[in-house]
Amino acid sequence: MNVEPEAVHNLAHLFSCPVGTLPIKYLGVPLHYEKLSREDIQLLVDKMLKKMAGWRGRLLSYAGEIVLIKSCLASIPVYLLSFIKFPKWAIRVIHSHLGNCLWDDSPTSRKFHLANWESVSMMKEYGGLGVPNLRDLNLCLLASWVKRYNLDGDKMWRQFLDFKYNTDRPNIFYSSSSGASEFFKGLMRAASVAKMGYRWHIGNGKKCKFWEDNWLGTSSLAIQYWEIYVLINEKDAMDYGCIPVGWY
Repeated sequence: MNVEPEAVHNLAHLFSCPVGTLPIKYLGVPLHYEKLSREDIQLLVDKMLKKMAGWRGRLLSYAGEIVLIKSCLASIPVYLLSFIKFPKWAIRVIHSHLGNCLWDDSPTSRKFHLANWESVSMMKEYGGLGVPNLRDLNLCLLASWVKRYNLDGDKMWRQFLDFKYNTDRPNIFYSSSSGASEFFKGLMRAASVAKMGYRWHIGNGKKCKFWEDNWLGTSSLAIQYWEIYVLINEKDAMDYGCIPVGWY
């Protein structure tokens, strides 16, 4: 990256290696300095759909199809969902084909879907079938990086994020994703959702916003005392006695 063509040629000749272009795959994850194109994501979707196609027409009961979807099909994209914020169209396509697999719907044999996917993916305690909703799973897996960030101390990857994105001003939830990598943009989208469920405990840190972070009760003081919050001038005041402890 950012190397003159002549220097690229000399390095390739020195190390006897081919010259590649982005996007590339590293440990199965497509990497690019820009947003991944639809073609890049479509390859991942097609791989999953190919797995489904081989199972269509099999003589399985509904219970067997649910087990198959939960244990096999829905688990295929989990690794990539941990690194990439999947676009809405990709989630919609995968959910549609999972629904077709569940209800044995195919182009040659059209069948009605007896329940929409939102109902199917609800927990059994709430009347669903417990099949993972990939949209929610995607956000949860990306948000788990926030917890890992707070637990990993001074590891190199955390130091890199601190240096590049100023995650200590005052904490990672308020980092700017402008000009950031696609991974960090996805992480920040998930963090904005996870922030409501992340709690800070009294300690000796300097990372917590007094009004906007959750450190007292079940929500932030800005929510609990909204009438006062809209009147104050110092909305960015810090609570110098809080440290992050994780989900509650």
